[in-house]
Amino acid sequence: MKIFVYFQDNYIQKISPIKEDPMFDEYEVSDPDFLGNYRFYTLGSSGKLELNPIYKKLEPLEYLIYEMEDGTLTLLKPYIEAADANFIKFDTDEEANEVMSHLNHYYIFNKTTGTLEIDADKLDTYQENFHVVEFKKYRAEYFGKWDIVKTNSLIGLADPITEEEKQWYLEMLSFPENITKDSTPETWPVIPDRFK
Repeated sequence: MKIFVYFQDNYIQKISPIKEDPMFDEYEVSDPDFLGNYRFYTLGSSGKLELNPIYKKLEPLEYLIYEMEDGTLTLLKPYIEAADANFIKFDTDEEANEVMSHLNHYYIFNKTTGTLEIDADKLDTYQENFHVVEFKKYRAEYFGKWDIVKTNSLIGLADPITEEEKQWYLEMLSFPENITKDSTPETWPVIPDRFK
């Protein structure tokens, strides 16, 4: 691909498909990422456009880990980043996707070893929160049925709400407080037949 480049102190300031000005020099580039990342390139001693040595181009499944001030991590996959950043490389798409999906939930970056590790406390909290969310979705479905039966019972279209059904309703309201990382749907309150 032929391009015209304007430099300032060996750093690219502007690129164009045409020679806009006599200050523009002509170059051939084959890197498909060049147009999006041209600011990372410089004019090398060979007279060719080269990746600035303070930057590196990431390979597939190689990611950049940043630790933020509040202790959380962010994960990016730019084409090019500063070479002194914290990099980690994954062996498979599955491993990379797992980390990308749950990075700030329960992973920590070990700067000493350069690896991502699971924080057991964060994992427990994440699992508890996940189970609470799942339970509340489940509860909302049956509370909708509860509302219909309750309304119909008040206007005489259904039998009155029983004490057992009232206790089930109250148990469902408070149940999220009892959810742990080991909770499963089998431990949730049993739905009365009328609300199934």
